[in-house]
Amino acid sequence: MTFAKKNVIVAPESDKVKRAREKLMQQFLSEKELITPEALEIAIGKIQHWITRHARERINLKDKSIKLFDDNKHAAKISSQAINKLRSQIKKDLEDRSQMDHKDLRGRIFKKD
Repeated sequence: MTFAKKNVIVAPESDKVKRAREKLMQQFLSEKELITPEALEIAIGKIQHWITRHARERINLKDKSIKLFDDNKHAAKISSQAINKLRSQIKKDLEDRSQMDHKDLRGRIFKKD
């Protein structure tokens, strides 16, 4: 089977590609048959049950002042000391690593005259 698109002729599909396409179509159709109103109701019930079961672990956001962006332009400042400490440690490690890489190369590069 050849397909023409904008005056370009595409080579015919190989048998392997045809089998793969048919297999994917069968998988798609079998999965599509599983999506029924009853199955959706069961999934909704499971989700609601999970939310109810984990309700005690949830944080009441009305009591928290969360600010992700200031006027939707810049990320808000991080208030967690642990995260700030981790960020500074990562930054320091990256700087140390880049300095070590440069030190290791000193004396190895020679200019040809």
